[in-house]
Amino acid sequence: MALLLLRHAFTVPEADGDDDVSTFFSLFLLRAAAFLLPCYIMAWAISVLQRRRQQEAAALAATQVAFVLQSGQHRGLQFTIASGPAVSPHQETV
Repeated sequence: MALLLLRHAFTVPEADGDDDVSTFFSLFLLRAAAFLLPCYIMAWAISVLQRRRQQEAAALAATQVAFVLQSGQHRGLQFTIASGPAVSPHQETV
């Protein structure tokens, strides 16, 4: 991607022979911005879509848990939340 940016940014058309450094620099910045701005917008849009998908999955899981708890209460079932098993590091026996 960096090579594509450099190739795109450094192709400056031949001028009248009066090569000014500020002209090259401003053209380089303009072309770099024209290349990087769409890349930034696409990355931002992808991150928004991923965040929305994660929020929807969390909401669905919460709804399912609430449904299970509510249906169990109508039947007189009691639910308790237990902590997970304690994980200890494996010790090698000699």
